[in-house]
Amino acid sequence: MIKNILYAWCIVMTVAITACSEDSLTPIDELNSTIYDPESTGKTAVDTQINAFYEKYGSKILYDFPASDLYFGWSSSDIKWYVPVEKEGSESYIKRMISFLENDALNEYPPAFTKKFLPYRIFLVDSVCNNKEYSKLVDVLELKTHGIVIAHVSKDMDDLKEKDWQGMKSSINTALLNSIYTAVGVEPTDFNATNEAYFIIDVLQDPLGEFTDLEYSCYSATVINASPIYGGDILYYIMNPSNNEDFGYYVSFIMKTPKTKIDRVFERFPKVKNRAALAYKFMLERAETDLIEFQRNTYPDDPLPADYFSR
Repeated sequence: MIKNILYAWCIVMTVAITACSEDSLTPIDELNSTIYDPESTGKTAVDTQINAFYEKYGSKILYDFPASDLYFGWSSSDIKWYVPVEKEGSESYIKRMISFLENDALNEYPPAFTKKFLPYRIFLVDSVCNNKEYSKLVDVLELKTHGIVIAHVSKDMDDLKEKDWQGMKSSINTALLNSIYTAVGVEPTDFNATNEAYFIIDVLQDPLGEFTDLEYSCYSATVINASPIYGGDILYYIMNPSNNEDFGYYVSFIMKTPKTKIDRVFERFPKVKNRAALAYKFMLERAETDLIEFQRNTYPDDPLPADYFSR
């Protein structure tokens, strides 16, 4: 199975610590790895909810775990710090986060797709930093061991606005798409080799007015999406996506776009069509996932033919 990944034991490293939550307790020692038993279960109401989530998606949600169970990477540059969920008074926040995952964040893609590629472990924490300086807090942090960390499982959750929840949803789904490489265990080298985008993508306007500036600029650079930098309402420049992001954007595009638009994009941007075919082939052959099948279920009134990429 794709998700049967063995997590290795690593040596605990000791570094002086600095708090990474304005509202936190003393942060736990740095995060490293132990062997994880996915079959371990609890008997509380929260654990019952977690076990149901595990049955549905094959991913385990953890909120009370040894620091050694959470591991970011093999080098000292990957050391991170976090603040755990408080043991008392956090049950309602844990339940709310699980409900958010199941009823909102993970509804972006079909359940079968999510189950296959959702990171194997989901760690819930009060707060987490993405660097060893302990100064930059993040909402969602991707791990190198097929896992993610989700913050705000504390009374801070009460102050989250709709845009904050939407930001977390976007980050969680980005992590889901980025995890395809880890789940499959090999990179799509043929696909990666055809990316013609530079580090900074030129901002272009569609002479036909058919696509937005962001869409037209990305398609012209052979990518589907990227990170736009705005000043007010003005698009200043676009950052080239990483290989993981680039591939994930293509996967999402094939699954979540009606045939009418796909046809038009491919007609005007043949290189995008070629890269999409490579992404589709990789997912079919290496990940045993037919993206067209998902697209046909999503858009039954505007489906792709089953042999769309083999014509």
